[in-house]
Amino acid sequence: MGATWCETQLEADDRTAATAEFRNLCEQAAYEHGHGGYSGTFAEKLGHGVVFRPGLYPTRENARHLLQRDASKWGAALAVRVRGYGGWMVGGWCSE
Repeated sequence: MGATWCETQLEADDRTAATAEFRNLCEQAAYEHGHGGYSGTFAEKLGHGVVFRPGLYPTRENARHLLQRDASKWGAALAVRVRGYGGWMVGGWCSE
């Protein structure tokens, strides 16, 4: 089975609100694509959650490179802050 890269922006400023926002995003993806697995969406991260990385990254491309390198298909999504981006940039490899 393969994986596809999923990425979005969370509007929440603090980690607690961002965690809730991400969970809602995962639940919506599961509702739209089913709970059977291998949807290639954030529904695959529903049981794994999100891990927040420290620091402020200079560009979205720089942050994306880090996220894609460090994210696991079978683990949590990763979230970072990007200068001028607002909220959190979150991404993860989602099984399909």
